[in-house]
Amino acid sequence: MTAVKQPVRRRTEKAERRGQILAAAFEEFAINGYAATRLDDVARRAKIAKGTIFLHFSNKRMLFRAVLRGLIQPVFSGFHAFLQGFSGRSEEH
Repeated sequence: MTAVKQPVRRRTEKAERRGQILAAAFEEFAINGYAATRLDDVARRAKIAKGTIFLHFSNKRMLFRAVLRGLIQPVFSGFHAFLQGFSGRSEEH
């Protein structure tokens, strides 16, 4: 059985929607902290239905982890790029 490919437009919209959710969740977590953040508030900020969040994330914990991963990933990528270009010994720097 072969997988059905989504049209490019639909994949783009899905990625954009995920980005909206992550941005809204970041703001809510930053303002309220993890415990006080409600998915209703994330949905309201993202201007989507609450159920849409569950199409992308199984629960609040997974959403929080995705937000953190989005914040940490650029740091690790920059560090990895630095290490790839480093040609000396660690004692020299």
